[in-house]
Amino acid sequence: MNKKEIIILLIARILQILISLFTMRLMTTILSNEQMGEYYIFLAIYMLASLGIINPIGQYVNRNTYLWWREGVLTQYINRYINFVLCFSLIYVILYGLGECLFKGINTPFWMLFCYLYIVCLSLNQFLLYTLNILNFKIVFSIMTLMTSVLSLSGAYLFIEYSIAKQTVSIYYWVAGIIIGNFISLCICVVYLRCKNTFQKSIPKSINVSIKEVFNFCCPIMITTLFIWFQSSGYRFAVEQMFGLKFLGILAVCFAVSGQIMSVIESLVTQIFQPTLFKHMDNVKNRKQHLDFYINENIAIYASVLFFCTFFMREIFLVLVDNKYLPYFYIGIIALWSEFFRISTNTLSLVFFCEKKMKVGIFPYLIGSLSLAFSIVLFRLLNVNLGILIAFAIGVAQLASFIVCLITVKKISYFKINSIFLMKRIIIVLPSVLIAHCIPKFEMINAIHFIIIFGVGLFYLISLVTSFMFIKQPGGVYGS
Repeated sequence: MNKKEIIILLIARILQILISLFTMRLMTTILSNEQMGEYYIFLAIYMLASLGIINPIGQYVNRNTYLWWREGVLTQYINRYINFVLCFSLIYVILYGLGECLFKGINTPFWMLFCYLYIVCLSLNQFLLYTLNILNFKIVFSIMTLMTSVLSLSGAYLFIEYSIAKQTVSIYYWVAGIIIGNFISLCICVVYLRCKNTFQKSIPKSINVSIKEVFNFCCPIMITTLFIWFQSSGYRFAVEQMFGLKFLGILAVCFAVSGQIMSVIESLVTQIFQPTLFKHMDNVKNRKQHLDFYINENIAIYASVLFFCTFFMREIFLVLVDNKYLPYFYIGIIALWSEFFRISTNTLSLVFFCEKKMKVGIFPYLIGSLSLAFSIVLFRLLNVNLGILIAFAIGVAQLASFIVCLITVKKISYFKINSIFLMKRIIIVLPSVLIAHCIPKFEMINAIHFIIIFGVGLFYLISLVTSFMFIKQPGGVYGS
């Protein structure tokens, strides 16, 4: 990438982060704890469809994206994928709605419509954006991601303001804005990819996909992602029954804050490093070297962010969410460690993806899910009413998945931790961590407090970029 591209990517990423931060603050200010709990139950239902079925098929397409792009047939596969998402989402929503009606006596046609549109628009838009990044359209990917964030926030804010004026505040007004933003973005992405892929080959080849190959590739992913869903979202149904919507809203917001921090970092390093890895994925000779560098680089960056944010979480809560959530920042710290293990496991599991050994990748998430399920059942049997134990249980489950995944990857002999490299990265950011620990603890946010918090955060970012620029792994495969 040239300097101009780097500047554009950096500006787009900064703006996207700021929008995400403002979105979280706005949501937690306008919506009550109960409404936040209701919103995250809605997201859990969406994630079940997205992670459980839609995402594995999308991963199969992404695994072959470069090959199909070179052959000029990628848009044909994308068309099939879009049709699949439209049909499956309709069946899923109808079945879930009928289940609600039969077992709970709830008539939910309005909810079913919103759920269908949300699943379709978000799943397709995220898949198309990811495809743009894989194909190395970094500028377009950044602009479209930023545009999605702007349109979603604008739409959600306008709808929620309308609901406030009508005195009928509901999460579905917020959801409507998100749907519109993602729909506009996915339409633009489809048109862009079709125009680009048209010129790849003058005579595109016919589609010939083995159903058996798709099934063998996707079935293990579906099982794995169902376990991932349970660890990340599925537990919310049990929390609602045990502690109510109010506590679920608090717990979900704490995990959302930590998840947003780590997801932004995960998205950034994925955008930078993954296209090169995908480019060399089919080269058996170079794949081990690229995977080794990719995993070490990712975990080093994640560990640096974890180290700083652990001591800065109270200030993060002060800025990102409404003050009613500030007393629960300690849950955010637990959630931060849980998110670190989650995204580190995702990084390690890319080995299974590259090698098409998806069956092996089921086991780490199975162990984590069993750990969490056991904890929830135990809490219910003992009638435990201390909600923080749920946060610990989620963190322990993610840790279990990480340890098992690390052991499994090492058995495949593809990964070796570069401890010296990792420690050097941590040492560079150590001064910013000490400052974060020593600054005064504010109860309210004002201009002076914000400047202090912003200054400490900026100092850490400078330290992080410095460590990235000057502490490098030997070999330097990225960008090749």
